[in-house]
Amino acid sequence: MAHLIGVIGALEARGIGFRSLTEAIDTTTPSGRLIFHVFGALGQFERDLIRERTKAGLVAAVARGRRGGRKPVINGEKLQRARTHISKGLSVHEAAARLKVGKTALYTALQTQTGQYDASLAMTPIFCPSLRGTKRRSNLSKGVVQGFPKQKAL
Repeated sequence: MAHLIGVIGALEARGIGFRSLTEAIDTTTPSGRLIFHVFGALGQFERDLIRERTKAGLVAAVARGRRGGRKPVINGEKLQRARTHISKGLSVHEAAARLKVGKTALYTALQTQTGQYDASLAMTPIFCPSLRGTKRRSNLSKGVVQGFPKQKAL
């Protein structure tokens, strides 16, 4: 609402009036400015009600034991198998293909599990544009990824 009033105020300062073609709003007249502000206030009120009801619904769902969001694709067993594949020299992309999960989901699970960003994963083709299209495998167990030395986690 404040942004909308600011835009109309800036237009009026430059000598420009606002006139809606679909509604009977003309900000060059006092009654038009009143209608404009009333409609704006009603819109803001409606947004606030929706926000309040949404929050109340989420709180009620949590109280019933429901949790929002999608269920994780990668469970503890799959994550352990992925770490085993990667330690044997497979890239994250190849490990994800063997586990039949998306590589983005696997990257997220690997980073979430450790709680920090793993710089060695950043040197794989998905995160490093200069390495895209290469066919070489990463060798994480030996500390080398695509010809780059293994970096410490940030």
